[in-house]
Amino acid sequence: MPEHKPITQPVPHARATLAYQMLPEDANSQGYVHGGSVTKLADTAAGVCAARHARSRVATVAITNMTFTAPVKIGALVTVEARLVGVGRTSMQIDVEVWAEEITSGERALTSTGRFVFVALDENDRPRPVPPLEPDAGT
Repeated sequence: MPEHKPITQPVPHARATLAYQMLPEDANSQGYVHGGSVTKLADTAAGVCAARHARSRVATVAITNMTFTAPVKIGALVTVEARLVGVGRTSMQIDVEVWAEEITSGERALTSTGRFVFVALDENDRPRPVPPLEPDAGT
């Protein structure tokens, strides 16, 4: 796994937020949201974050961590917040937080966290360099 340089300041363009109301087709056999559905949403948000930074197509290289700390109920509004936390020569590390909100009460809970690694791709599907991370002066 390539070594990534840590980011010390947030970068507005290196973030993405995705919101989705969990539906009955997202359920597992226990009646909660299937972990695979949550992981797919996290991967999607992380991919948007990586593509925004690289300004190119990207591909998931690894899910280095995905932790589920609370179940998500069907009907909950799930919000995935992704942010770039490190860059290598062609790869990027993205951290995600998954929040579930009970829409009628507004109660929110952190239900999952994860770290994803993406690689930027050129027109021939080969890894290509990503820009260095330069935090915006206003953040």
